[in-house]
Amino acid sequence: MTCEGCRGPIDRHWSSDCKIMLCAKKKGHEYCFQCSDFPCELLEEFASDGLSHHKRTVENLKKMKEIGVQAWIAEQKKKGAALFCP
Repeated sequence: MTCEGCRGPIDRHWSSDCKIMLCAKKKGHEYCFQCSDFPCELLEEFASDGLSHHKRTVENLKKMKEIGVQAWIAEQKKKGAALFCP
């Protein structure tokens, strides 16, 4: 399966076997930063897997927690960034 982004524009926007999304859903969270274990080993491994678009995941989630998701989105739009992967 191919991941199409955590919050992509299509209905099936993430791989059904995504360990991160499954963990968040199991714990009742919409975002990993809502978890008391954030940032966890699973997320740190994801961010350091060598894929450039994963590298900023933890940093982006920390910023979302700090300023709020909508403010983070507004910042990203100003930068012209893709918003589907935090």
